[in-house]
Amino acid sequence: MNRTGTDRTGSPRAHVWLGAQDRALHGVGNNDIDVLPKNSPCGFWACALDQDYGAALPAADIRPSRILCRLTAANRVAQLRVTSVHDDAARVTLDITVWVPAPKT
Repeated sequence: MNRTGTDRTGSPRAHVWLGAQDRALHGVGNNDIDVLPKNSPCGFWACALDQDYGAALPAADIRPSRILCRLTAANRVAQLRVTSVHDDAARVTLDITVWVPAPKT
């Protein structure tokens, strides 16, 4: 499973992937996501200030309401919230929020 979006040119880009063997959620290159601790605050500042990037979310911990953070290639902060898990974590649905800085005037 790849979660893909598109960049400005419309080209697909993978954001996270689900390991075929370990069924863990990984970031592209295994270095650009972080898993926030259970019941921790979430949102822009929780992800922006976090320093533990390079983590993966193990299959046993993939549950609704788990929060992952990602730094995008454009240096934007993103939050990925697990909303549902299907087929013993073979399919995972995410709600993704990306914060875009306000344009400079």
